[in-house]
Amino acid sequence: MAQRRALLGVLLLAAVLRLVALDRESLWLDELFTARVVSLPTFADVYAELARDVHPPGWFTAMWLLSPGSDAALRLPGAVVGLGTVLAAALAGMRLGGTRTGVFAGLLCATAPGLVLLDREARANGTMTAVATLLLLLAVSPPRPRWLLLLPAVVLAQLHPFGMLALLGIAGFAWLDPEPPSRTWPTLAFVAGGLSLLPWVGMLAGQVQTFVADPWYTPPSSDSLGWIVFSLFDERAGLVVLTLAGLLLTVVETRTDATATRLVALVVALTGALVIVPQVLSYLVAPVLRSRSALPLLPALLLAAAYGFSRAGRAGTLLVGLLATSQLVVSTRAVLSDIRSEQWREIAEALRARIQPGDLVIADQRWLWHHYLGDSVAVTAPGDLDVDAVPSAWLLLGHDLEDPAPLAAFGGPSRDVVTLHGAALHQVGPLARPLRFTLVPGSAGLVDGPRVELWGAGSAETGALRASGRCAIVLDATEDAAGTEPARLHVVLRDGPDVLLDTEMVVGGGPSPAVDLGKATDVHLAITFVNDAVIDGKDRNAHVRSVRLRCE
Repeated sequence: MAQRRALLGVLLLAAVLRLVALDRESLWLDELFTARVVSLPTFADVYAELARDVHPPGWFTAMWLLSPGSDAALRLPGAVVGLGTVLAAALAGMRLGGTRTGVFAGLLCATAPGLVLLDREARANGTMTAVATLLLLLAVSPPRPRWLLLLPAVVLAQLHPFGMLALLGIAGFAWLDPEPPSRTWPTLAFVAGGLSLLPWVGMLAGQVQTFVADPWYTPPSSDSLGWIVFSLFDERAGLVVLTLAGLLLTVVETRTDATATRLVALVVALTGALVIVPQVLSYLVAPVLRSRSALPLLPALLLAAAYGFSRAGRAGTLLVGLLATSQLVVSTRAVLSDIRSEQWREIAEALRARIQPGDLVIADQRWLWHHYLGDSVAVTAPGDLDVDAVPSAWLLLGHDLEDPAPLAAFGGPSRDVVTLHGAALHQVGPLARPLRFTLVPGSAGLVDGPRVELWGAGSAETGALRASGRCAIVLDATEDAAGTEPARLHVVLRDGPDVLLDTEMVVGGGPSPAVDLGKATDVHLAITFVNDAVIDGKDRNAHVRSVRLRCE
């Protein structure tokens, strides 16, 4: 009865840390991708979207079937399943080392900030860890019939790219374990996981090719084990030191204790599979190692440390109490007050408070911003801008706070309006794209996109332009001089049949007079070289590098 009460108390604590205030913080980039996939109308759309990602379809398919809408609902499945990590670690500890070890392991997993924070995300990492810890429990306490071990193995492989590596680690543990209940079934579980991916082999092969060609991550440092462990403990040196103290106590016990040897073998096997193997792949193929992907290693570390503490008498109890309390403080602050997540939601609210009808909104990840902006705000990707000149535009930045490269072609400065953690709202403008010309038939000159060279009475014109506001023409040009008269261009700006501007511009001079275009969408610009001449053997020509509409 005391064992059950202790385990119930641990699970209650774990539930509070994982379920309270799930929507306090905004979704961040990866979670917004989950929201994007969940919002798709058909599984064919889900499959097509995942083909551009790096994950197997299991997690996203389950989330799509559940169709959660709000931020809290998106995070709830992972938070609930994350309780399974705590329960499986506690039961594995009881199976290996008795009630004391099980309660210690459950308590440490319940409060560990690395587990709490990732269980609270709308991502597969926490769920992958729960299933991997369940498989660990089944490996040390085999089910009846034993083929039931294959079911969670298939689920694990479908959840995350590192699911197969976790299966490799559990199979490796079975072969390193001096007292394995079975080596055959954990090995078959690894094989079953791999075979379950065969229906998706085409998609997965495409994902690998795309990722290798354009990796998302940087290569890991040579000290990956230290970096991974430090990250798993929320970069808290005290938590790492206390856990390593418990692990050291377990290592000392290996001289006379077979269970200690088994737990050390477990840590070694999972470290090799989740850290060393992906580090080698990162150097030979493409960078794949991330601390969050190695999360199934954390319950194993805490289980091994719990066993060491449980064998150290009163001192061990004090140490595990200190570690659990320290973890609880960190996790509680992270849940209730710290700003950990990228603040996309707050930036979307800042935009809504400032935007006016007709304003242009630009964002690199426009489909992710849709989760917070909906259909009421039209968002354009930088590479899809179909305007030639606007007085200003709003720029949404999330995850990467650098201005998108395509905006450089417009030449507009970016002004910070609101910058929060991992997200920002900027105002850019005036935006003015170099206009592209074609040579008028029969004219003398050469045209290469925005660059125009004219001689004689050469003339060039644009297609239909999109511009708004009060606009002037800005000419960036040089000349081959002849005499004292500068090269001049006759400039005509039309809106359909209406002439909006008819003037001459001097090469090297200032902008044209401004004209109010309103929201014109059928503006055409023509330029004609008007004073070609040969004087004292010198031929006057005009070389136009670019022409822009600068609007205010």
